[in-house]
Amino acid sequence: QHNLRLAWRRYRLASLAVKVLIYGGALLGVAIGVDLAMTSSGNTQDKIDYVIAGIMLYVAPIMVINCQIGVLVLVLGEMMDEKESKMKLMQMINGVSVPTYYFAALCHTMICGTLVSLGLTIVVSATSARSSNPLLIFLALQFGMMQMFAVAVCIASFCEKAKDSAGFSAVIGFLPVVPMILGGVLEDANEPMFFGLGFLPTFGLSSLLQSVVALESPALSATNQIVPGRGWSWGETFFEGVQRITDGEVERGIAVPPAGSLFLLLPLQTLVWLCIALRCEMRALGGE
Repeated sequence: QHNLRLAWRRYRLASLAVKVLIYGGALLGVAIGVDLAMTSSGNTQDKIDYVIAGIMLYVAPIMVINCQIGVLVLVLGEMMDEKESKMKLMQMINGVSVPTYYFAALCHTMICGTLVSLGLTIVVSATSARSSNPLLIFLALQFGMMQMFAVAVCIASFCEKAKDSAGFSAVIGFLPVVPMILGGVLEDANEPMFFGLGFLPTFGLSSLLQSVVALESPALSATNQIVPGRGWSWGETFFEGVQRITDGEVERGIAVPPAGSLFLLLPLQTLVWLCIALRCEMRALGGE
């Protein structure tokens, strides 16, 4: 039984690695493919960068979030295995406290999550955020990973069987699309709405990635001239916003709050989710 469990865990890790390679490779493939196709057609580099940025504005957040959901599925699967096999209950009976068990599970998640975040940071920096600070992107992804762990704990505390938890993961997979719809429809970034909805799983990180890519993207001026974008980093561009301006000098086509504001909210959103998860864990074990 132990060997079967170990093999199943290795299968999940392999599945996560494949998912990261697929989504990360898709991002690289889109960027390289569009670049080669437009270069062969005689387009200027500014125009190529403008087209790639327009694609990455929507593709990059979805790909990144889907990789993080892969970590969620991995953690959730192991939690449900321990719950169904009563291994978690046995650890509690043998003297392991709830905070200790919770912290150990968080560390295990962040080991896998850190490797995924490093890979995603490299891919995003190479495709859609070339001038942005990679450390800021990595930290944002790490906060997202901790949120995925907390969401997995909450789902596991309410579900009795592994098959019952699958539906929650599917629903979370659709949430990154919401900020993209809002950013494309709204004329101005409604910051209170984005900040409030940022407490939903994946919403805050998805909005932040869109803001970073939009800031980095070349813009189209009123005279149809391509204006170079600016990288997100510490300093003057940290709180620089990208508005969807239809009558102004520049049109970037999306309304999202500044990446710096969204980034500073990530620790608070993550802390709230971790506290909720710990509460759910303690309540669930108390019920058992």
